[in-house]
Amino acid sequence: MPQPIANIWVVRAGLGAHLTELFEQAAVAGLGGPPARDVGDLETSEIAGLICAEAAMPRPRALSLAGMLRRFVHEPQVGDLVVTPTASTAAVLVGEFVSGYRYRPEIKEAPHARAVVWTHRLGRDAIAPSLIPMIGAPMSFFKPGAQEPLRALFDGRRI
Repeated sequence: MPQPIANIWVVRAGLGAHLTELFEQAAVAGLGGPPARDVGDLETSEIAGLICAEAAMPRPRALSLAGMLRRFVHEPQVGDLVVTPTASTAAVLVGEFVSGYRYRPEIKEAPHARAVVWTHRLGRDAIAPSLIPMIGAPMSFFKPGAQEPLRALFDGRRI
């Protein structure tokens, strides 16, 4: 009997999903932008300070980005499902996180990364219209609220 999916996360592949191919080739899902260093041991306020310093960004915006990055670093677990919308193929990449957070400066566009085994693409026509907005939100990284219907979808049952 297959293990239930613990959590489902959405990681965007950059503006316009331009990093989709990179995510697939490098077997990662990641976030770009400052700070240009490992943030695994930092608190949100420390990350925000680095973002402000590197990007000359207002503190409220930096705090928002820092909170999202800190969640990416600490909340997903190995075995959680990751979904990445693609732009050109009207599909989503589906995979599984197989590592914790690592800072990977060699992946310049998304150095804050987690290793992923991408298992398949799911055409958007296979996704119930009511679920598309739940995975299509404009945030770079988030946990959709509709976990159960998404689990059913990724277990092969269309809702």
